Amino acid sequence: MAASRQITVLRLPPRLPSYHCELNPIELVWAQVKGDVARNITSFKLSNVKILLENSLERVTADKWQRCIHHVHKEEEKCGNSTI
Repeated sequence: MAASRQITVLRLPPRLPSYHCELNPIELVWAQVKGDVARNITSFKLSNVKILLENSLERVTADKWQRCIHHVHKEEEKCGNSTI
């Protein structure tokens, strides 16, 4: 079914967990957003945290997404070439 839609299914080596954050671009972006908020937080009032979060999310550019996707592709290649 995947092949008929030109989709490649990546299977992880057996000893790796079924979920790996390095293979999911949203996890990389979310880690950057959380780090940005943590570096800039001065008050834990919900309204202040919300502003920091919104500002950080606005700084997630298409280029940042592309870099995260590129990183994931490199990690996928490592998994595909693994002898684990």
